[in-house]
This record gives sequence, structure tokens and C-alpha cells, in this order.
Amino acid sequence: MKTWRARLERGEGSLYELTGMIVLLVLMLDIGSFVVIGRPAQVAAAGASRACARMAVDTLSSGLGPAQGIAAGQSYLEAAGIHSGAVSVQPGGWNRRNEVTCTVSVEVPAGTIGLMKRITGVGAVQIQQSTTLTIGAWQSRWTSR
Repeated sequence: MKTWRARLERGEGSLYELTGMIVLLVLMLDIGSFVVIGRPAQVAAAGASRACARMAVDTLSSGLGPAQGIAAGQSYLEAAGIHSGAVSVQPGGWNRRNEVTCTVSVEVPAGTIGLMKRITGVGAVQIQQSTTLTIGAWQSRWTSR
């Protein structure tokens, strides 16, 4: 231990420090790339869940409501450049003043360099957003044609 410490003080052990610093820099780049990819995906998932819920509560038709909610959510995700998101509609019922919950789930890679995956063992992070709206008392019973 004493000789190792003496080497570090003389500068012979600087390769160890340089290697450690490179690993930390790569880790910081990987975390930064996750934030750059993950935050817009989180915003897109939140917007898609709101769009889904707004379109789902526009009708009292139990067939048309979920279909147009899912279509609106998928369209929002595709406009944001996300083609692998899942949109679901969970109704509390299709009568006036019932709640409808739309859930959007998006998978984001955990860093683009791959160091985060090696450290955490997780290759992707699941982002999930939900929005619950109430069907208004003024809604009509539209049907699809």
C-alpha cells in the first residue's frame, strides 16, 4: 500500500486516474443522452394521454369513444416521432359524468453509449402517463356510421 501511494505521488499511477476520469466522462455523456431522449418522450406521452382522454370523452358511444381516443393518442405519439408507444382507454362507464382514464406507455433507451445498461442492467426505461377526464353532462350519443 505504501509503494502504491508513493507511485501515485510521483505521478507513475496517473494512468489509473486517467482511466477513471474517462469512465466518469462516458457515464456523464450516457446520462446526458438519456435526458435528451427521455424528457421529450415524457412530454409526448403526457400530451398523448391528454389528447386520448379528450377524444374519448367526446361521445357516449362505448364503441366510438375508445376507438377515437386510441387513434388520437397514437397520432400524437407518431407526430412526436415515437412509433412504439402503447395507448389504452379504461372507462368507468359510458354514461354522463363517468370517468375515462387514458394511459400511454413509452419505452426509452437507457443511454445511447451503453455504459448505463452495463452498470444498471436495464436497457430501457418505461415512461407511463395517465389522464382521467369526466364525460360531460352535455355529451350526445354519437354513433359511428
